[in-house]
Parts: sequence; C-alpha cells; structure tokens
Amino acid sequence: MTENLAWGLNLAVLGIFLVVVPLLPRERTWARSLVVLVVLGLWGRYLMWRITSTAPTELTLGNGLFFSVALVIEILMFLSMALFLVTLCRYINRSPEADRHEKRLRSWAPERLPTVDVFIATYNEDREIVERGIIAAKALDYPRFRVWVLDDGRRDWLRDLCDARDVGYIRRSDNRHAKAGNVNHALTHTNGELFAVFDADFTPHRNFLYRTVGFFFADPRVAIVQTPQHFSNPDVFQINLGLADLMQDNEREWFDEILVSRDAWNCGFCCGTSAVFRRDAIEGIGGIATESVTEDILTTVKLLPHGYLTRYLNERLSVGMAPENANSLLIQRRRWTRGHIQLMFVMLRQFRSRLTLLQWLLFLPFHYLLNFPCQLLFALLPLVYLWTGRSHFYVTSTAELLAYQGPALVAGFLLSRWFLPHARVPLLSSAIYFYLSARTFPTVLATLIKPFGAPFHVTPKGRANIGKGGDPIAVWGLVVLIVLTVGGIIVGCNSPGRLTSPTGLTIATCWALCNLVLFGLTLLSVSQKPRLRGEERFPIGRPGLLATSGRAQNCTVIDMSLSGVLLDGAQNLQVGESARLSLDGMGPLAGTVVRKMGNKAGIRFGTMPEAHRDQLIIYLYTSGFTNAVREMNPFCVLWQLFRGAVLGPT
Repeated sequence: MTENLAWGLNLAVLGIFLVVVPLLPRERTWARSLVVLVVLGLWGRYLMWRITSTAPTELTLGNGLFFSVALVIEILMFLSMALFLVTLCRYINRSPEADRHEKRLRSWAPERLPTVDVFIATYNEDREIVERGIIAAKALDYPRFRVWVLDDGRRDWLRDLCDARDVGYIRRSDNRHAKAGNVNHALTHTNGELFAVFDADFTPHRNFLYRTVGFFFADPRVAIVQTPQHFSNPDVFQINLGLADLMQDNEREWFDEILVSRDAWNCGFCCGTSAVFRRDAIEGIGGIATESVTEDILTTVKLLPHGYLTRYLNERLSVGMAPENANSLLIQRRRWTRGHIQLMFVMLRQFRSRLTLLQWLLFLPFHYLLNFPCQLLFALLPLVYLWTGRSHFYVTSTAELLAYQGPALVAGFLLSRWFLPHARVPLLSSAIYFYLSARTFPTVLATLIKPFGAPFHVTPKGRANIGKGGDPIAVWGLVVLIVLTVGGIIVGCNSPGRLTSPTGLTIATCWALCNLVLFGLTLLSVSQKPRLRGEERFPIGRPGLLATSGRAQNCTVIDMSLSGVLLDGAQNLQVGESARLSLDGMGPLAGTVVRKMGNKAGIRFGTMPEAHRDQLIIYLYTSGFTNAVREMNPFCVLWQLFRGAVLGPT
C-alpha cells in the first residue's frame, strides 16, 4: 500500500468521526451500536494484520518471546476495550421515569407512602462533617422517614449530638465487617420498608427520597436505586493541576456515562452511598454482603440470581467530599481494587451457574487485571527499542503501519471523545489513569495471592488529612521513567546503525516523546498542591439585598460558603465595614467586609446562632448548587495547563 493511500484512509476515518458521527443521536442505542461496530471492525483489521504480518523474519528465542508477550498483552487490551465499548452501546435516561414517580407519590396521602430509614454510617469523621449530614438528612422533603446515625466509633459526644438533634443513634460493641456490619446491625433495630444509606460526608438534597422511592413501586424487581456521587470540593487532580474550574472530577466518567450504560444492560450496581434499598430484598439474601471490602457491588451481585435489579438515576441528589490528597485517594482506590478482585473469587465460588454470561462479563474485574500491564507495556516498548534495538513488531514500511494501526487509533480516540465528551481530556486523562493503575496494581497482585483477610480501611476526610502530602513513590518512579526515556532518545538518535530501520527509529522517537508528555502530566497531577480554602464555596448566581450603615443596595451573590460570601455590585462597601446579606430563601447573614476588588467584595460571616447556621447548611448543601463543570472543553483545559506550567499560577 502506498503512503498516499494510507494517509487517505486515515483522513477518511478522521472525517467520518469529525463530521458524520457528531450528527448521530448519542443517546440512541442504534447510533451507539453502529459507531462501535465501525470501530471494532477497524480494530479487528489491525489485529489480523498484527498477528499475521508483524512477526520477526528471523525468529530466535529472545525476539520471539518478546514479540509473543507484547502481542498477547495487546490482544487482551483490545478484548477488554471491546467489552467496554459494547457496554457503552446502550444508554438509558431514568429522569423521565423519576418525574412520573415523583408526581404520583406527591399525589398520595402521606400514610400511603412507604416508611424509610435514613442511615448515616460513620466511623471517625469530624463533628462538623457528621453534623452537616444530620442537618441535611433531617431537612428531607418526605413525610415518613427517620434519620439514624450508625456510629462505629462509639463516641459519646456523637450520642449526645443525636439526642440534641432528635435523630436515632445506634452503636455496636465491635466493628465486625466494617460498614456492611454496621448497616446490618442497624437493620435489626429499625423497621422501615425501605432504607437509604449515606456516608457521613454526604448530604442528601431535599427531594432525594421523592426522586428515588417511586422506582420500588413501579417495578418489584428493583432492590436498589443508586444515584451518582458529586462533590463539594475539588479532587486531588483538580487541585494539583490547578484546573478545578475547567476539568471534571475523576469520577464523572464512571457516574455520568459508564454506570448509565450498565443500567441499560440491567447490570448497574450499588456504589455504597446515596442509595435506597428494599429492606425485604436485602434481608432475603442475608443482609448487606460481608464477604468483600466492597460490600456494595457484592450485594448487587448476590441479588441478581434472585431476580433483583439495581437501577441508576443519574441526577445530582447528594453532595459529598472527594479524597483531598494522594494518601486518601490511594486508600480509597486500593480498597476498591481489593474488593473487585475479591468479587471475582466470590463469584467463582458461589455463583458459577447462577449468573448469565453477560453478568459474568460485566462484573469480572478485567479493568483492574489488565489496565496496568497494558499501560506499562506501551510505556516501555519504545524504551526497549531505543536502548537495545529489539522491536515488538516488524513492518516493511511506514505506509503499512499507517494503513493498519492509524485508522484503529484514530477511531478509538475519537470514539472515546464522542462517548465521553465531558469526562476525558486527551493525554491528561491517560496520565491520571496511568498513575491510578500503577499505584493500585500491587494491591491486585497481593489480592490474587491472598484474596481475603486484609482489613477495611476508611477513607480519611476532614482534619484526618491535615499534614498529609503527595506521593513520593510515584514522583520518583516518574522521574526514573523520564530519565530513561530521554536517555533512550539520545542513545537511539546517536547510534541509529544498530536499530532495525530508520522508520523504526522515527516511530520509536515520536512514541517516546508522547510518553514524555504523558509522564510529565502524570508528575504534575501527583505533585501535591496546598488547599487554599478552609470551606468549599458553592456558585450561587442569585440576587441579594445588602444592608450596611443604614443603607441597602441590590447585589449579586457570586459564591458562598459556610464562612463567607463573594458579592458583585458592592461598589459602596469599605473593608472593615459591617454588612447584612438577605437572600430569597435565606435569612439575613451578618458579616464583615474583608476584601474589595472593584465592584466585588468578600464578606466573612461572624459567629451565628445555631438555627441560622443550620439554615445556611440546608441552603447550600441541599438546594442543588453545584461545583461540577457542566461543559468541559478539553482544549481549554490543556491550554490552561500549559499556561500554568510555563507562566505559573494566574
């Protein structure tokens, strides 16, 4: 194949995905399936060429083994990605159903509605975190519910707080089976027809129950209704990269896209918090699953053979706290990793003939098992070639490689942008996943060797994180990779005669340069930056009335936290002046002007009565204000990241 024809094929694929595919209805199954079929066809074409036409001509034990290992890992990666794409073929939006259910429930007399126990599971969280969750839960708009705090920390101050707040308090004598055991113990002391579970740092929106309870009436197969996790604070990567206002948090791909598609296949699963459960279904399987440190997904799997389903309502109905540094993030992700590998063992032991083939495929942890070996392979392959001259495949010309590999890579990349338009940024997302897979893969290996027996580790939140820094192991590992890559480029370019071909040198050098960018972005994402705010601010964007020194003026509230507010239209204010802010739905808030920037002013609230602070918590945490980036432009993200790296913070 000539080079012009190869370029023409790549441009044709590029044109299809840039011009034709964006015109297709992204939420329709037929459109998603059609595009996936095209991509899988291009991938299959590449793999056939890779298997039949890229083996070394002079086969030795060394180059044959290297070729075979690389080929097997590459095939496994493509099979895993193919399963991922098939999962994304389906899409379902449950919000219209929730609208119908809510309308019906609100038309019923209160005594006809099911009773709901609202569980707040807590272990060692700070008082302000737990109290915030209690206040928000008590403000739920639903006539028949009772809030219960499940205290695995056995703290007397929390018992007294629950008494003062008029909510139920349950503690137990031990911490057996961690959170799962805590919830199961609470089930023996309560009797609601349904129960909701929230982690201590999560605050439900006021309409949470009316949006979720109706699913249990509509379909008796529904055992769990899961909602997404959103966060009031930036995650580790948003902080470290300085992109909290531009880049989505790391969980959006899962909660906004993947779990939606899994639900369409009837393979959604519980994610531990912000979920509602049918009590008799859970009690019918012996309670929340305790055989794994990820009790949520295992509970879903145990329900499947009984004909029960987990439904996913993709609406922002609660807000929690994202891990605030690398230490907290890794504790969380390693627990998830261990739990998914444990799930595989439990499935093999207990459900060999009780799950369908589709359920097996979608619940086995292929991602955890294969992701890091594949990423490590692609990081090391150009290094091996540049340092030793040994290649993992052999081609006769650049045109041949371009004709077969090019369309597969272009189609795969652009398909991910179509499927996940607001969740992935080119290279940056790959850098983050490279870090996460590398730092959790030792847990994969350890769990494969010893699946059970490791303790449950709670993700630290709040003051438990003070003084915790970045991830020095990752930093030094990335520095080593960067040095080896730069050294490989220098060695390869200075001694091209020992390499197989000039084409191979060009490809390997370009590949290594791309890896350098990847390693650099990964290094930036794990270099811990300080948190500049004590309280997270919520964008408000509503008009207010500001009273100062006997005069009143209209203003616009830009953002607000529990400790202060930023206003626009406050040109007459002076630093140090006292002020009172009134908002629709929120009583007067007294404070002091602490900074002035043109027409904008920052006001710090003074000490306020408990009733006012409760009102402010309810206003901010249960009204649907969001810090989430609604529309993420990947080019803006990369440009801002480049500016920050070159010019420093702005």
